[in-house]
Amino acid sequence: MFGFEIVDLSVPVDTWHMEGNKRYLDADWFAERLAPQISQLGVHYMSAIVDEWMACDLGTKKPQYDIYGWWPSPEKPPVLIFSTKGLDLEPKGPATDRAIANVAVSGIADYLMDEDSHEKPPRDCPNYYNPQRKLEVLTGRQKFCKLCTDKLRAAHPEEFKALNMILAAFD
Repeated sequence: MFGFEIVDLSVPVDTWHMEGNKRYLDADWFAERLAPQISQLGVHYMSAIVDEWMACDLGTKKPQYDIYGWWPSPEKPPVLIFSTKGLDLEPKGPATDRAIANVAVSGIADYLMDEDSHEKPPRDCPNYYNPQRKLEVLTGRQKFCKLCTDKLRAAHPEEFKALNMILAAFD
């Protein structure tokens, strides 16, 4: 099962990146800086929710800007990051709760499967890539598509079951 605990952490100053006049949180570096907290808090995953523009892969030829969900590859500590910046989410309420659950499920599933999000529908799969940042995709009821179900169930059956329970929590 999964449990959640609120911990207030400050953003390290060296995790910011400027692109033109826009400030971004460098997700890769931020996650690396937060990783030691995992063992200190005694958790399996750390999830951070920030209200800042976020970018990743900044040291590569294909940096990604304005992302709202980030997870590392499996060889790195499991720090998941969700940026609410520009999404017009209310500070609290059922839609916000579902968005947080959906992004957490997406990050954990993709971390476990070592997969990037898929660009092909169905749009209600937690692993669907939502580049237009459509709020209805983020806050809607999600369920794993057949391909993701088959992969996740085969490799991580207990986690698959728990992730589906999180997705169904707001029904």
